[in-house]
Amino acid sequence: MGTVKAICISEKRGTRKKRVEQAEFVESWGIRGDAHAGNWHRQVSLLSFEKIQQFRERGADVDYGAFGENLVIEGYDFARLPLGTRVLCNEVLLEITQIGKECHSHCEIYKKMGECIMPSEGVFAVVLKGGRIAEGETAVCIPANLFRTIAGRAADADCILATVTDGENPGEQALWIDGILRWNSASDAFFSKHARRFLDAGKSDLLSIEGRSVFCEKIGGRKNLVVCGAGHVSVPIIATGKRLGFFVTAIDDREAFAQTAERAGADEVYCESFATAVERVSGSRDTYFVIVTRGHQYDIECLRIALKKAHAYIGMMGSRKRAKAVKEQLRAEGVPEKLLEQIHAPIGIAIGAESPEEIAISVMAQIIQTKNSEKRIGTYDARLMDYLTKEKGAGKAMALCTIVEKHGSAPREVGTKMLVLEDGSLIGTIGGGTAEHKIREEALAMLREGKTFCQKKLELTAGDAAGQGMVCGGSIVVILQKM
Repeated sequence: MGTVKAICISEKRGTRKKRVEQAEFVESWGIRGDAHAGNWHRQVSLLSFEKIQQFRERGADVDYGAFGENLVIEGYDFARLPLGTRVLCNEVLLEITQIGKECHSHCEIYKKMGECIMPSEGVFAVVLKGGRIAEGETAVCIPANLFRTIAGRAADADCILATVTDGENPGEQALWIDGILRWNSASDAFFSKHARRFLDAGKSDLLSIEGRSVFCEKIGGRKNLVVCGAGHVSVPIIATGKRLGFFVTAIDDREAFAQTAERAGADEVYCESFATAVERVSGSRDTYFVIVTRGHQYDIECLRIALKKAHAYIGMMGSRKRAKAVKEQLRAEGVPEKLLEQIHAPIGIAIGAESPEEIAISVMAQIIQTKNSEKRIGTYDARLMDYLTKEKGAGKAMALCTIVEKHGSAPREVGTKMLVLEDGSLIGTIGGGTAEHKIREEALAMLREGKTFCQKKLELTAGDAAGQGMVCGGSIVVILQKM
């Protein structure tokens, strides 16, 4: 266990942090009143008390807060703990997201001593659960668990997990949550260097980068519905979107209509110009734009910006004549034909809808159709996550088996997972039959021999498959990881 030796905050960036007796930690934000708090991955900084003491013994006259740290804790060497480690103090729960930070301009301590310990010994964390911490209180470190980190955010954030499958260090992994690197088991900057490529993959896929094979998969992720316009048709679209589990953002430049969208259940409401508001929206492969403004000029404004963003769907209300006119104007402005073809206009499935409620159903039906047309594998179900997060089977060895390549008519898709427990029982399936049995035996052998990672390729012709009780042939490549 550790002990909180000091808490320090600063109201303005660039100023030295001052010691306070206690502080309030705000979930997903940081310390109330501290200038470095915010919606990012470095909400709270921590430094080991022992490292400060060692620095003082070398002649440095430094007070708490001099390094820009928020929390000084005795009893733990934070810089040696892996990303994902959690720190619990009272009801406050932190999770380490970054180790060290390059000091570009060199602080006053560096100028006096020729070095500063924060870049190598300081760590940064996010606040998973808020509350108050006071000096002298006990802090406990909870071992890192990658899947616990994923489980805490997969429902409302984009989680991208990349796993190296071959080369010198197979099994190395990196995790991004909403584009921010939250886990990196590699000793080099490989994942950081190629982060954009992993983030853009957007689905389970095996990538070849710098001679390495890296399996990239998207886990969970919030579906975002952006409704441009808050008129009488928008209200049932917002309400239906909420019932279907979308995070709904509504936009209108009229205050009364913005308030109506809020009452309809929109999660976020922007009452400002359409262009400004749409610009603020973060596009993604799970963002669905519904453009139902009150006029042609506003449709054009929204479309211009939305088409430049990553998106799953863009639909615009209006007659075929109006839709044709809008597309012609955008075409004249140089918008590529490929993008114009992505606009659903007139919007919705043709079901003869007349009332706002019927129109909402036709629009949301088209969005559901678009959403489900791309095959995305549900790789981590609740039961699997119970074991991976150690909520069940704690202390027991297990191997996670994942299909990373598929050829021919193999029964399960890339990204499908199965967990093999040390007693031979299975959670999930990768297709059944002899192929699954072989992977099970390979996993048990790996656990007995103390291996942490291996890769297995299974090939079955249609004849082989039929003879072994399988309905399909083809081949699969499976990676096995000790959990």
